[in-house]
Amino acid sequence: MGVHFGAEYAGNIKGTQISVCDTVAYLVGWGRLVLKWHILTSSGEPVEFPERGYKWNQLGLLAVSFHEKYSNWQFNDLLNELDSTINELIALVSSLSNDQLYGKAWYEKWTLGRMIQFNTASPMKNMRAKVRRFNKNNGLQ
Repeated sequence: MGVHFGAEYAGNIKGTQISVCDTVAYLVGWGRLVLKWHILTSSGEPVEFPERGYKWNQLGLLAVSFHEKYSNWQFNDLLNELDSTINELIALVSSLSNDQLYGKAWYEKWTLGRMIQFNTASPMKNMRAKVRRFNKNNGLQ
């Protein structure tokens, strides 16, 4: 059926709706943030988790910041950025040993591997579920 640009489904803040472009921006935003965390920690720089100006209990607001950051991007450019981000994440994970990923705590009690999963694969799975639910509720395949 193709992309339904006018289609909106539940956002990350209760009572809000997001578009397909917002969804891609959200996934790019989290992927880029994970890559930033790794770059900073690898160079011995401090990291403000999850992001400067945001606390872990403000993830909905952080999501909105991702939507705003990429709001002027064309859909195909967003998709290309998502592909690039995913490829960089795959390269990062591939470059690390099992011990580097899961052998020790990286942030508080969480290993690097778990932090990557929590903030990339898990949001992708969550968004996939939202899109499927939207499609089902609207008779789309």
